[in-house]
Amino acid sequence: SDTWLQMPDYPGSAFVRLSGFAIGGNLYLGCGGNDSLNEFWQYNTLSETWTERTPIPVARFSAVGFSIGNTGYIGTGDAGLISKSTSDYSYNDFWAYNPGQDSWTEMVVLNSGSGRSGAIGFSIGQKGYIGTGTDYYTTWGMVNYYKDFWELDFSVGITDGPLSINNSGQLTVYPNPATGGYFNADIVLNGSVGLLSLISPNGVIVLEKQVECSSVVTIPVSHLPSGHYILRLNENGRMKAAAKITLQ
Repeated sequence: SDTWLQMPDYPGSAFVRLSGFAIGGNLYLGCGGNDSLNEFWQYNTLSETWTERTPIPVARFSAVGFSIGNTGYIGTGDAGLISKSTSDYSYNDFWAYNPGQDSWTEMVVLNSGSGRSGAIGFSIGQKGYIGTGTDYYTTWGMVNYYKDFWELDFSVGITDGPLSINNSGQLTVYPNPATGGYFNADIVLNGSVGLLSLISPNGVIVLEKQVECSSVVTIPVSHLPSGHYILRLNENGRMKAAAKITLQ
């Protein structure tokens, strides 16, 4: 009918710099604000109702958002004028949202150097794309504008170059590809204990194991389908390293 119809107002706290994506008949919207927020809401287009969902673990505004299949992604963005430190103005991380489980999973980071805010993001088919933006936002304006563009294939990580976490952990996997039903993970952390997670091509955690700070662990994978996986190493809830592993 080429007309606009007013829908129920967004019930969240933020009114600017929000991010979101659509899956099926639902809109997912959140983050934003004059300082960073982490709240997230679902809008059902059939019932025309809003429902609050699990907040994204790391608050931000001016992030990018898109969906691939039944998974939503929120990434990059600004840490906020109040919460950010002098060395952490903006983010280069990505988080995957599973609407069936109402849960977030940290993915690999965009390895383009520093974080960015105010970028553009979208998906085509099974891949996401992100580009432009700035490295941080201050009360005096933007600094260091970007015009680069990146393709993100979450089945194998960031396609333009190796995984880059820029943190204090180290993670090496072998043999890779894993052809004998197992692979080894060589782990180095500054702390005492870490959490190792194996993430499937569609973003689902299929294995988790607590590991010592400096150790080599053997991971059995004969029960898993072939494909490209991501092995993630966390310490105190933050990702320290990641590696691609191919199961054959």
